[in-house]
Amino acid sequence: MSESSVLCLSGSGLGMSKSVVITASMQPQSLSDVYTYSSHYVSSGDPGNGPKIGLTKLTLYGSSFGTADRSASIRILSSPTDDLYVAYGTSSSTSWLSDSSLLALTCRGLSSKASVSVSLAVRVNTLSVAYSYDSFADFTLSRPNSPLSGGVRTTVIGQNFGWLDLTPTLTIGDSACEGTSWLSDSSIQCTILHGTKTFTSFNNSTAELLILAINNRTQTNPLYRLTYDSPSLYSIAGTNLHSKGQSPIS
Repeated sequence: MSESSVLCLSGSGLGMSKSVVITASMQPQSLSDVYTYSSHYVSSGDPGNGPKIGLTKLTLYGSSFGTADRSASIRILSSPTDDLYVAYGTSSSTSWLSDSSLLALTCRGLSSKASVSVSLAVRVNTLSVAYSYDSFADFTLSRPNSPLSGGVRTTVIGQNFGWLDLTPTLTIGDSACEGTSWLSDSSIQCTILHGTKTFTSFNNSTAELLILAINNRTQTNPLYRLTYDSPSLYSIAGTNLHSKGQSPIS
């Protein structure tokens, strides 16, 4: 432009505190820490939720991720206000797609309000409340009825119970199921207590309602209830009864 100024187009890049080198008549001259590339920015993610066991393909959208793969690192972090605080860790796989998008496989987690953090060229940008792990939903019992005496071991079958033991509790009617133990993300076992109701229809409102609680979150399945076996009569001793009544029958 003049003896005292030069105009050029910068190349693509990432990072801060870049030096500029000007060569004129084979004489280089440098100026340190004079140029910085804009930091990357995360604006949204899709999908916004997935199973607790992870491995969901999560696409992050934003800007300044670079014009080539620069080995971005993605972490999913739980919120400090969660009932159970866990720093879940780094995505098991991160792929660069473009200057405005990255693809990651989610790590396992629990939070309903997790943040997503992207590290690139020593800079970190975090999108708060960007991802949630599915809460457990409908569940059933492997044994939907029990003798009145109880004592039957049954398995609660569902999904998103968690990838670690969160001390689940199953309430049947007004009583907590005994010996509840977490087995996997899809199964929990417990021992049914004794009961008094013998209605056989699952849709009967007088059957025992099931309430499952995990990590301070409660789910009721109103369409699936526990029933107890009705009494069975096999024989009667004392079939010749006195007309005045009060004859013993067993």
